Amino acid sequence: MKVCLSCGSPVGPSDTSCPVCQNLLIPITKCPKCNLQFSGNFKYCPKCGTACKVTYAVADIANYTPPELKMVYVRGGEFTMGNEFHGAHTVKLDDFYLANIQVTQSLYKQIMQRNPSKMRGENKPIESITWHDAIIFCNALSLAENKTPCYRAGSIIDLDSITLDNFAWSNFSCDWKANGYRLPTEAEWEYAARGGERLLPFRYSGSNDINEVAWYGENSDITTHDVGMKKPNSLGFYDMSGNVEEWCWDLFENYRVTAQKNPKGAESGLLHVKRGGSWLDDQTQCGVFFRSSASEQAKGSTLGFRLACSTLENKK
Repeated sequence: MKVCLSCGSPVGPSDTSCPVCQNLLIPITKCPKCNLQFSGNFKYCPKCGTACKVTYAVADIANYTPPELKMVYVRGGEFTMGNEFHGAHTVKLDDFYLANIQVTQSLYKQIMQRNPSKMRGENKPIESITWHDAIIFCNALSLAENKTPCYRAGSIIDLDSITLDNFAWSNFSCDWKANGYRLPTEAEWEYAARGGERLLPFRYSGSNDINEVAWYGENSDITTHDVGMKKPNSLGFYDMSGNVEEWCWDLFENYRVTAQKNPKGAESGLLHVKRGGSWLDDQTQCGVFFRSSASEQAKGSTLGFRLACSTLENKK
């Protein structure tokens, strides 16, 4: 019999919430062979392949409180970006800050007064966001907090006030010294996902066990989840593997094998980098080295973003 682990009440096979405490329910399976516990109606254990069946239901973390968005300081350093299969090369980065969680639907709606997400939830990551949407939000949040925006289209910083066919976008630029919010570069993203200067040798961000740190195709129950429900990595970053992919600043290019400092991607191109994998992806796509790309107007329920900034003080 299934029971709600929040209050202990019996739960019917078709119930989506506890009939007593009203908490949302997700199926939980425990493998009879390796004891791995995972969510979702899966017939086989993702770790050892043993046949399984759902044994009970659990409230979707009844007392869950989403982590507060914080800009985490990441000390710069030199590291080998990529690996033997993904163009290993030396990169040196300056210090930067990165948000501990993905931008939530609540924050996006508060600033932009709209929510394009297909899988609604205040604490779920914003998704169905284009690269331009992410850029526009970064400036809007910067202005709301009296920070100097990083991005300009010509002389315009209120990017939400102009349409994408406005000629000003042809003179688009980023002020990397401003104290406003921006997208991380691909190098910053990978460096932070791997633990910064510690560079822990994990396949995923924070663990070699994907179920500890990521919502992905085999445990997501075909949906996004509230941010910060999985284990963070050593720097305190949640969901850098799985949940939603994250836009990066860079235009996609094949890795250069020469050493680089603060690389920012190709100077021209049609595709922007996205990293981290999503609720729909397999284990490989959620790895810290995996790269993918999409046009700047691409969007979908698998794609969101995370905030970065160069400094918390305006050094201009």
